[in-house]
Amino acid sequence: MTSLQSVVSERRSLMERLAAIPDVRKPRGLRHPYVTVLTIALAAIAAGCTSLLAIGEWASHLTQEQLATLKAARFKGQYVPPTESTIRRVLQRTDAEALDRVLAAWMAEHGRPEAIACDGKTVRGSGNATTKPRHLVSAVVHGTTAVVAQTAVDEKSNEIPAIYTVLDSLDLRGTLVTADAMHTQRQFAQYVVEEKHADYVLIAKGNQPTLEADIRALDPDDFSPPTETWDKGHGRIEHRRIRTSTVLNAFTAFPYGKHVVLLERTTTKQKTGQVSHETVVGLSSRSPQDLPAEALLAAIRAHWTIENKVHWVRDVDWGEDRSQVRTGAAPHVLATFRNRVLSWMAVHHKTHIASELRRLTWDHAAAIDLVSTAV
Repeated sequence: MTSLQSVVSERRSLMERLAAIPDVRKPRGLRHPYVTVLTIALAAIAAGCTSLLAIGEWASHLTQEQLATLKAARFKGQYVPPTESTIRRVLQRTDAEALDRVLAAWMAEHGRPEAIACDGKTVRGSGNATTKPRHLVSAVVHGTTAVVAQTAVDEKSNEIPAIYTVLDSLDLRGTLVTADAMHTQRQFAQYVVEEKHADYVLIAKGNQPTLEADIRALDPDDFSPPTETWDKGHGRIEHRRIRTSTVLNAFTAFPYGKHVVLLERTTTKQKTGQVSHETVVGLSSRSPQDLPAEALLAAIRAHWTIENKVHWVRDVDWGEDRSQVRTGAAPHVLATFRNRVLSWMAVHHKTHIASELRRLTWDHAAAIDLVSTAV
C-alpha cells in the first residue's frame, strides 16, 4: 500500500458503518439505539478508557450536543447516555465476527496493502480458572498500525485455520504476506500464491526441520554476497547480515519457493557489552530480482510491526492484558475497537501514537469526531 489515503469518493463515518452490526437485543424495553452504544464505546476507547466502568463514566460526562451527535436516546426532553450496565450487556452480546468484517471492509476501501504481517495475540485477562483467554489473529499493514482484518481462534483450535479466515476477506493480489513460523506449511504457501495471487516470506523453524536443515547446510559459496545493516538504539547495537540463494529451488518440495534466506543477527548491549547471536532461515515465493536482499530484510523486520506497533500499544496504553473483562464477546469487541483506533491513526498518518492517545484522552470532541466524521 503506497498510501493509506482513501481512494473512494463516497466516505462514511465509523458510526455509520457500525450501524450495519445486527442488534441482537430483544426489542421490548429498549431505550438506546444499538449503534449509539457501540459508537460511544469506540469513542471512549479512543479517549483512553481501559475498562467498561471507565467507558460508562466517560459517557456520563458527555454534553447534550455530543450526545445528540451520537444519536443518544431522549428522556423528558434531555439526551441521556447509556449506563455502564447497558454498555456491558451490548458489548457482551455483539456479533464480534460481524464487527470485524464491517470494520475490515472500511480498511479495504483505503487501498490494497503492499505487505501485511499476520500474527496472533492472547487477551490474557479474558480467561479465568474455567475459561481459556481469547486468542485473536490479525493482519497488519507492514510499517503501520493499520489492522486490515481480525478473527478469533476457536477455543478448541489454534492459529493455523484462523489465518485462512483472516486472509479470505482480503484482496491480496500482488501483496507480500509474512507470518509466524507455525504457518510455514505447504498448504499455506499454496493458498497464498494460488488462491490469493500473493507472495510469501516465511521463516523455517522446528515444524519444517528438513527445510531448515537444508538451508543451514548450504555452502557459503551457494549464497549471494552478504548485505549488511547496523542499527543503534534502545541501548544496543544490532548488526544484521543477510544472504540469499537459489540453489535449493530445484530440490525443495516447498511450493513456489524461489529463493531461501539466511539472516544472522548480532546484538550488543552498550552498557554491559553482552553479545547475543541469532541465525534465522526462511524462504520466499518472490524471485531475488523482485525481492532483493535489502527488501527481503526489510520485510522480515517489518513483520514485527504487528507486535511492536499494535500488540505492544494495546497492552501498554490500554492495559489489554490486565483487563478483567471476560464475559461473552466483550473482550473481542474491545480488542477490535482498539485496533480501529490504531487503524484510524494510520489512515490519518498519526505517527506519534502515545501523543495522539493523550490528546484524545482530554479532548472528548476529538474522540467523537473520530467516530462521527466521514473517513
